[in-house]
Amino acid sequence: MTRDPQAEDRLRAELAGAGLTGADGLSERPMFGGLCLMQHGHMLAGVREGRLMLRVGPEAEADALTLPAVTPMIHGGRRMRGYVFLDTAAASDDTRATLLAMALSHVGTLPPKGCGTAGPTRSQQTRSSRTQAP
Repeated sequence: MTRDPQAEDRLRAELAGAGLTGADGLSERPMFGGLCLMQHGHMLAGVREGRLMLRVGPEAEADALTLPAVTPMIHGGRRMRGYVFLDTAAASDDTRATLLAMALSHVGTLPPKGCGTAGPTRSQQTRSSRTQAP
């Protein structure tokens, strides 16, 4: 799997055109053999192998899948609800813009995650509940 610096730069430019910067909680993280762009700790979009991954949310997924060159995101044999792939070679600029607007709209509704402070794992929660006195 190879990263595509040109596609990454295009996505950065599109997000900058939408007015997003680091001050808006935008950050980058290498993931899944590509580059993921995060907003306030939530995956927003990613670039990998000629595809763009966008987190449009479960409510908008059906509408997103009606657009040309859009397919459901399958990861590890499992469909990832609320995420779609866009074939960047076959997609129009209008389709890209529509999907990016859907992703920005959805991720903008999510509460910011704490910086590097994931909550306790399920096993930690279970252990904690067992050690508490009744």
